[in-house]
Amino acid sequence: MPACTTLAGIVLLFITFSISVDVFLRYVFGKPTIWITEVSTYLFLYVIYLGTAYALQEDMHIKSPFAGLPRQKTQYIVDLITSIMAILFTVVLSGRPL
Repeated sequence: MPACTTLAGIVLLFITFSISVDVFLRYVFGKPTIWITEVSTYLFLYVIYLGTAYALQEDMHIKSPFAGLPRQKTQYIVDLITSIMAILFTVVLSGRPL
């Protein structure tokens, strides 16, 4: 199993545990933590990116409708365009300028 999936699983377990602790502290003692919500949100983004990296590595990502094209050159061009669009989407989501 690749390191990305193992790390994503560990981070997901930490998120689950920390949110459970926060819920317990909030409803039992009436004093929630101030950091768990923010940290869990950012860590969840890491889980998404680690899972996406694994899916791309294993070629399990969503294919375009043209995935069954017979010619390899055409398929290569479609895959290239799809990858470029995924990179642009990631850059836009990250908020960093090109």
